[in-house]
Amino acid sequence: MVIRKITLDEIQGVFQLIGEFNRKPAPDPSTEKVEQIFHQLTQSGGFVVGAFDNDRMIGTCTFNLCHNFSWSGAPFAMLENMVITEAYRNKGIGKAMMAFIDQECLRLGCYKVMVTTGVQREAAIRFYQSAGYQANKAGLQKRF
Repeated sequence: MVIRKITLDEIQGVFQLIGEFNRKPAPDPSTEKVEQIFHQLTQSGGFVVGAFDNDRMIGTCTFNLCHNFSWSGAPFAMLENMVITEAYRNKGIGKAMMAFIDQECLRLGCYKVMVTTGVQREAAIRFYQSAGYQANKAGLQKRF
C-alpha cells in the first residue's frame, strides 16, 4: 500500500470512493469544474490524499489548508471526504492516511487539524478519536 498526494489525472478514483457514502447522491461536477477545484485547492496549499493498493485507489481524503490571522498566522487544516473502500476498512489504511496527514500538518506549520463527521457515525467518531482527535469543540453547519 502507498499513501501519497494524488494528481489531477487520478481524480476519478476520488469520485468512485465518494460514491460509496450512504447519502443522497449528487452528480459529479463537470470536467472543467473538477480542474478548477483541483487547481484552487492546490494553489492554496491543499491537496487530495490517495491510498493505493497497486494501482487501485482504495482510500482518499481532501486536505484543505486554511490560512489564518490568529495563532501568529499559523494555518490549520480541515479534512473532508475521508473514505476507505469497504473491503479495505479496519486494515490500518485510515490510520496510515491520518499519519501522512499529521506529517503534512507539521511540515506546513499547522497549529491544528479538524475533521467533521455525522453525529450518528459512531464508528467514524471512534476512529478519529483513536487517531488523537478530541470531541472538545462544537461543529455546526448550515447547508445551502
